[in-house]
Amino acid sequence: MSEMCLQRGALLMREGDHGCSFFIIRNGTCEVSTGGQLIRRLVAGDSFGELSLASGEPRSASIVVTSETCSVLVASKRLMTASGFLTVMTRKREEWGAFLIASLPSLVLHLNSYEQSMLVDLITPHILSVGSVLTKAGEPSLPCMWIVKEGILEEEGTGRELSSGAIFGQQELLTRERVERRTRIVRQPAMVGRLSNKALGTL
Repeated sequence: MSEMCLQRGALLMREGDHGCSFFIIRNGTCEVSTGGQLIRRLVAGDSFGELSLASGEPRSASIVVTSETCSVLVASKRLMTASGFLTVMTRKREEWGAFLIASLPSLVLHLNSYEQSMLVDLITPHILSVGSVLTKAGEPSLPCMWIVKEGILEEEGTGRELSSGAIFGQQELLTRERVERRTRIVRQPAMVGRLSNKALGTL
């Protein structure tokens, strides 16, 4: 992995170009745009470029340095492939991307391919066994939204079943207001995805 130091205005990635590297911002800031429209700001710790590496398709966005200087770590496709990172990332994007489009189209169909990939990357998967308590009434926690991909959960008190495609916690996540939390218990082995307020704020 190598490091580059760039000045304000430097073009790190051009939409439509062939991609052969993955980038991590060490310090500084950048802006992401598609079709000339700003869609996201990047800061230290953010990464980009993996979509083109994984799919072999042209870059889906342009990225320009906006800070006075910006240090960026660069990893080649060979390194990313050898580490197994691309395989894991590609599998997650394919599985969760297809699931969201099929089960929750209103959540993703208004996004372009780059934004859809970023949303999937922000989802943290959790595998839960029978009897696990996912959320507990009255228990304080950071605002987050949960997406049920597989299995069945039950809301204690109401008896409502939450199966594949169910979401909850979105009101608290979007409004940032505390709402009454319910206890949700796993009744069949489940896989759920967690989208936190902190993660959503990076989009």
